[in-house]
Order: sequence, then structure tokens, then C-alpha cells
Amino acid sequence: MALIVQKFGGSSVKDRNRIFNVARIVANTHKAGNDVVVVVSAQGDTTDDLIAKAAEITHNPSAREMDMLLAAGEEISIALLAMALNELGCHATSLTGWQAGFRTDRAYTKARITRMETERISSELERNRVVVVAGFQGLNKLDDITTLGRGGSDTSAVAIAAALHADRCQIYTDVEGVYTADPRKVRNTRKLEEITFDEMLELASLGAQVLNNRSVELAKKYNVELEVLSSLNPVPGTVVKEVTKDMEGMLIKGVAKDTDVAVITILNVPDEPGTSFKIFGLLAQKNINVDIILQSTGRDGKKDISFTCAESEAETTTADGDETLTVWAWDPNFNIYALKQAEALYQKDHPNFKLNIEENVYNDIETKLITAATSEDYSTLPDIFLMQDYSYHKMVANFPGIYTDLTDSGLDWDQFSGGKLADSTVDGHHYGIPFDNGASVMAVRSDMIENAGLTVDDFKDLTWSEFEEKAQKVVDANGVPMLTSSGGSELIIEMMQSAGASPVVDGEVKIADNAALKEALTVYKDMVDKGILAEYTDWDQYIASMNDGKAAGVINGCWIMSSVQAAADQSGKWAIVNMPKLDGIDGATNYANCGGASWAVSSNCKNTELAFDFLKSTFGSSVELYDDLLPNAGAISSYLPAAESDVYNQPSEFYGGQTVYKDIVEFAGQVPAFDCGAYYSDVRSALTDAVTNVVQNNADIDSEMQNAQDTVEFNIAG
Repeated sequence: MALIVQKFGGSSVKDRNRIFNVARIVANTHKAGNDVVVVVSAQGDTTDDLIAKAAEITHNPSAREMDMLLAAGEEISIALLAMALNELGCHATSLTGWQAGFRTDRAYTKARITRMETERISSELERNRVVVVAGFQGLNKLDDITTLGRGGSDTSAVAIAAALHADRCQIYTDVEGVYTADPRKVRNTRKLEEITFDEMLELASLGAQVLNNRSVELAKKYNVELEVLSSLNPVPGTVVKEVTKDMEGMLIKGVAKDTDVAVITILNVPDEPGTSFKIFGLLAQKNINVDIILQSTGRDGKKDISFTCAESEAETTTADGDETLTVWAWDPNFNIYALKQAEALYQKDHPNFKLNIEENVYNDIETKLITAATSEDYSTLPDIFLMQDYSYHKMVANFPGIYTDLTDSGLDWDQFSGGKLADSTVDGHHYGIPFDNGASVMAVRSDMIENAGLTVDDFKDLTWSEFEEKAQKVVDANGVPMLTSSGGSELIIEMMQSAGASPVVDGEVKIADNAALKEALTVYKDMVDKGILAEYTDWDQYIASMNDGKAAGVINGCWIMSSVQAAADQSGKWAIVNMPKLDGIDGATNYANCGGASWAVSSNCKNTELAFDFLKSTFGSSVELYDDLLPNAGAISSYLPAAESDVYNQPSEFYGGQTVYKDIVEFAGQVPAFDCGAYYSDVRSALTDAVTNVVQNNADIDSEMQNAQDTVEFNIAG
């Protein structure tokens, strides 16, 4: 008794009559005492029809979803053929590619088989069943469906034959075997009785469509004897094997022509050892099959390299090239950490991808952007840059040439908070892909609070006057300020926002006679004067004051948590509470927002499709990424599905077992509306000057508020 693998193409099973014809061939083979495994392609034009359906939805479907779609064609075929076999009294079981044990790499639409797990097939054969397997498909390590690309069903059949040590692998087609030329185009051709693997491989590589070259390569590697024969005319076919009886006969066995060929030439390649290996190694990583290679004689240390590949792969060959994106960002513990994690995640499916991360302080990023726009020379810009949300409206309005419109980037914008999107959306166009939100927190040293005979709960839901009273006890007990500040206007603006106030209302500047602002300035100066709050103008010194125990707490956006957590020796000694609220202001709350940023793609981006896909696949859709960033960088996602993760409800060891991320989400949900529009930078700068004059020079608060009003109005008018 022999083990026979039979493969039938799409034309062989295109309708009911042909399915039963195939079923009779299979049944007869089985009745002759053979074990039979059948591999089947999709019926007739099913694959083309499915591709057309995809085109009705999108012009640029993802490779993963195309594999999911196209795999359905073979599943229809195997079910129908199994039914037909059972109808003829021949017991059969249908198996998908993954049920049959095909395990592949992650190259969607052109995957390669990495291993075969044949236990299920063997089990069914032991039950004397015909096994009908879906060709062309498998499963990768992510449990995603993959397809094997052109000629995938032939490859599937040979792989099964090799794994099971089959006696023969029969490839049924609509022709009677391998001919010396295409009988449909050339007269007086002759069918070959036998042909070697190498000869068949040469013909297949040059366009003979009887067998796919991948399947021939696999058959040669594992010495699987092939037979090509007709499913419509029961006559002997052509055997393909290692050695034929007339191997020293004809010098030319056949002629073929391939119209799916592209010639690629790379000019002025360095004439150095290893250069060619590097080029073709990169092509191999992209699963691009190269046929003919021609190298010119070196000249002046350079040479040209030409090669052929399938025309259908030429676009990939020429377009992919460099998969490096340059990004500008700041803060190594937060934004840059996030970029490195996103890079690693994207590299799982794009191993050649790389980020060139250039660290810049944020002010320098804006300066470089403005310089490029002013000179109309955008060549100095990176592919991607991070931008503070408050800057988008003014920058886009004044320097639109900097940005690539992201509206049609493929991102599902409905998956982000409308409030967050509003920061980077101008006139209905999206210019930023949201990253983090900046819900304000008050991080406090629980051990220092306990030294003062208080608890962390004592600092929740306070007014600023209540806070000052308790903070003074902490200062006295520990000899350090209760709060550290980076100076400027950040905390002032947070105080205002928590009270539902804003320095800009309906596009009009409202700084002078702003009750919430005056109260905030008064409280801020009072805390500095009493030693409750210490100001640092240098950012590194500001961060060091937390990490070195020179302050018992800090109020800032939740992104500050990554900097707090940099002091690993203080794990368990910190807690998170809401910020105090202003006294005597109607509607004042204990919640505000500070900061938050979004990713922009510059007009200088060399590969916008790659930039879009990277951002969409990571910051725009990956819960896995945000599950990492939340505990390790303190980044609260603006991508709504990420907030539903169990990670948000995990206790934090660093913060004494507190479910800080759950608390922060709750804080963010209670932040009053706040919008400084296009003038935020002007307002912030003017308020920073006011804070400096009030705190350091004892300037009159009302006068400084009026000066700030005048300054902003002047800048707007100018």
C-alpha cells in the first residue's frame, strides 16, 4: 500500500461536475489500497473575485486582512470535495492549512513554511480516511492566518509529501503533462515522459506555469517524486525526479517565456567585499525571489548590479529601500522610552525597521520648525516629530508647510477622545496622532508625610488654604519644601483650569480682572515665601529635587510620574492624590490637565506610507504598547481601548500598592474644559513673566495681570 498526495488546481474543482470528477479520481486511488491526502486550491475564479471584493472596500488593504480573506477560497473547496467523496462512499475529512499542521513565518501574502506538524493528518489516515487539505495557507506564531503566495497549493502538496515521506506527489492540472513548449502557442510540441528537477526548475523559473518553482525547489530538496497529469484526461503524465533515463540525451528539453519579469539595476555600488551579500540579504528578508544576477566590472571603486525578479515584486524591491524614520522628541524617561518600545513592537513584523531618535528639548523643536518654515527649506526636518498639544493650532495656522495632513492616514479617529483630538485638529483636518494625556496629579512622599504625623488621605480633596496648613507641618518635620516646581506658569495654569477658568474665552484674552488667576498667583507667591514650594529654573535640577529627597511632593501632569519613578530606591514611598482647589472660586475642582502631546508627520517625510503605518500600528492601535507604557513610563493613553486594559487596575509597587492608573483615569474624567486656542504660547509666556515678577520682585499682582493682558493682545494684533 502506497501513500499518495494528490493536488488539484482551481480549474479542476470549478463547478459541481468537476468536483465529482476529482472525487472519483481520489476515490479510485483510495480503493486501490492507497492512503490518500488531497490538496485543493480555491474554485475557478474565487480568488480573483475575493480580491475584487477587497478592492470595493479599500485600495490599500493590509496584507494580514488579505490573507484572512483569501484563505476562505480554499476552505470552500475542501468542504465541497469532502462532501462529494462522502457521497461516493469514500470517507473523507477536510482540514484547513493550520489544522493540517502548516506553520509559517510572518510574511503575510507570501509566507514560507517553517515546519509541519502532521499528527492530525496521520491520525485521520490511520482511520482509513481520505484527508482533504486546504492548500496555500498556514498559521504563524501570532496564530494569524497566512498564505503562501503564488503557486502556494503546489508548495503545500509537496510539503505534505515530504513530511509524510509519501511515495508520490501527483499534481493534477488542466494539461496532460510537461511539454517542450506551450502547446497552446507552439505547434508540434511533445509531451515529456520524464524531466529532472533542475530542468523543471529552469522551465518554471522562466515562465512555464505547469509547476511553481518553489514547489520544485522543495521537491528537489526532499527528493519528492512529482507527477504532472491531467484531471480531465486519464493518460500518463510527466514524472519529475532527480535523474531521468535520458539525462544525456537532449541538451534542450523545453522552452518557456515569462512576461512577469522586471530588471532592476543599482548604480554606483561600492566595489567592496560583502556589498552584494548585503543587498541580496535584504531582498531575502523581504521574501523577494531573485533569478538572474549580473555585476559590471568595477571602475573607480564602483560597480553596477542588475538582477531580475517578478514584476509584481518590483515595486516592493524599489520602494522599500531604507526603512529608517528620523524622529524628534524630548524626555528620555517618557517620550523617548515610548518611541523605543514602539520601535521594538513594530520590528516584530518589520525586522528591517529602525528609528533614528534625536533628543531635543521642546523649545528647540519649535525653533527648528519655525526656522524651516520661515526659510521655506523643509529639508532639515525629520520624518516625525512630537509636538505639545497646545502648540498645534498656532503652528498649523502660521506654518502649514511644516505638516503632512494625517486625515486620510488610515487611523480610526473615533478611537480617541474628542477633547484630545481637538488640540491637533484645525479646520477639520488632523495634524497630530494623539499620544499621552496630561491629567494633573499631586505625587507625595508618604514617608515624609508620616514623619509629620499625617497620612496620605489627609492630602486628598483639599483647598489650597487647607493644603498650606498641612504642608507646613511636613516642611517643619522634614526640613525640605512640600512641593518642587519647574517655575514659570505651568502650576498657575493648572490652578486656573481646576477652577474652570481660562485666560482665553471665545478667542478673547481674559487675563486682567481674572479672579481665578489672581487667586492662583496669590497662593503661589505665598507658598514660595513660606518655603512650602521651591522653584527650579533648570529642568534637571527640578527632577533631581524629587529623586534626591529635596522635596516631599510635586504637582504636574501625570507624565511626571516617569521622572518620579526614576528613583528606584524610593519604591513604596510615594502616593498619588488629586491637587488642591482654589478657595472662594465658584465651581472650583481638584482636577486639571497639564500637557500632553501628539505625533506629527513632517512635509519632509521621505516615506509617508511607512510613517503612517508605524504610527497607526503602534500609538494608534496597540493596546500592547500602552500596557507597557502605562506602568513603565506613566503614559496615560489617549487611545480609548487601551484604557480598558486590566493593566490600569493593577496595584503599583512603587506607589505603595495604590491603583494609581485607575485613579488618574478618574482624575482625567473630571477635568473642567479648558481651551487657550491658537494663543496658548503667548499666554503662557506672558504669565511666566508675571509669575517671575510677582515672586522674585514682589510686583503688584493686578499690575502684572494687566501687563500680561496687554502683551498677549499686542502679539495677536502684530
